[in-house]
Amino acid sequence: MTRFLIVLFCYFSGLFCGAQNPTELWFTQYKKANRNAISDLSNGKVEEAKAFFQKYLKEYPADKESLYGLALCHAQNQDSCLFYVKKSISVGLPPERYFAGPYDLNSPVLQNAAVNSYVSPLVRDLIHGPQLGKVSSSDASFWIRTKSEKSFYVIVSTPQGKQILSTKSKTRKKDEYTGTVSISGLAPNTKYTYSLVIDGVELSEQYMFTTFPVEGKAASFSLGFGGCAGFSPENERMWNTLSNDELRAFLTLGDNVYIDHPGELPVYQYCFSRRQSHPGFAEFTSGSSYHAIWDDHDFAKNDSGGGPELYEPTWKLVSWENFQDNFINPANGTGNKEPGVYHKFKIADVEIFMLDGRYYRTESDVERPIMLGEKQKKWLLEGLKNSEATFKIIASPVPWNEAAKPKSPDTWVGYLNERNEIFGFIEKEQIDGVLLLSSDRHRSEAWKIKR
Repeated sequence: MTRFLIVLFCYFSGLFCGAQNPTELWFTQYKKANRNAISDLSNGKVEEAKAFFQKYLKEYPADKESLYGLALCHAQNQDSCLFYVKKSISVGLPPERYFAGPYDLNSPVLQNAAVNSYVSPLVRDLIHGPQLGKVSSSDASFWIRTKSEKSFYVIVSTPQGKQILSTKSKTRKKDEYTGTVSISGLAPNTKYTYSLVIDGVELSEQYMFTTFPVEGKAASFSLGFGGCAGFSPENERMWNTLSNDELRAFLTLGDNVYIDHPGELPVYQYCFSRRQSHPGFAEFTSGSSYHAIWDDHDFAKNDSGGGPELYEPTWKLVSWENFQDNFINPANGTGNKEPGVYHKFKIADVEIFMLDGRYYRTESDVERPIMLGEKQKKWLLEGLKNSEATFKIIASPVPWNEAAKPKSPDTWVGYLNERNEIFGFIEKEQIDGVLLLSSDRHRSEAWKIKR
């Protein structure tokens, strides 16, 4: 007899990867093109960045990202900068983009008195969020980003109209003006509304979320998972589809924003800002508990890993710290002693293990290649053995099955010894109810791994 039904919706993110004009190679990866120009600009290659944006605008005169990029390029010219700021906002760029990352590039724009006097009145204190996370049967947390350092808290309203206040906190400049508050004492499997209070002023928007069912008990609920969500304006409607499905939680399994410039903080900030400023993304993440791991493109570069050292190369920590500023996972590794983005959480009678396949990854052609690293692997195996959940989901950023991405050593194909050690442990310990999820392929499919 089935103890409960678990419904998993897989959201194929190839929708996000569409080209605006596939006949021209330099236009086929919109998610990458503007990002690379931002990298040029942050590295002092102003003319190269300007040339790219101008060329793109010849084909697409109303492209918001190119107009935004030109505003950054012309930061030292008051009239030109103001022109591009006004133009970008007139075609739909959210004005808060000038008060979010990349901060080092936006700062000179806002130092322009004419620009500041024009754009500041258009921007309220809340820049990004709220983002929902760390939900359980009795708790929830809320993340926001503000215009400047602000105190804030959340008011949660019960179905009966009773109000419960969250903890209070403050957004910090060192955390990219982000902050998180939490609330406890909630009832399981219950729908709540909530609002934000920033610097003592309650915002008018009302948001909704539903707590998880009681841990360890039978329940029916829906989860979503997916990955490879490259920024493509015409396909960002996908977030509205997600919102319509009223998912209790969403597992985003890597390649969340396609950064590909390890250690370049302005590029990290730019990629997250353009995604978080999208209204559909903001609406979806305000109501579904959002759990994130990374893959190669938002950790480093294509098919890359960080290696076995905790803090070397140094860009690993830049990636890790920026990731934590933008998501509110229940954990990110085990803290500074064991960095990473792996974590686990429970919903009803399901325990979910989110894996970090990049931070400790070695090359696949070394004598004993590793993807998880010894400490994360131990964490996973012990967690599986000690789990009392009927179902255990192991979520990987890359495919488990050899045929999903044939002959690619970047998947578990290149790390079969480590994969087989995990599978062998599951078999030896007679751990039932294991379901494997993964991302990285720009399509949806199901595979059976024969043993």
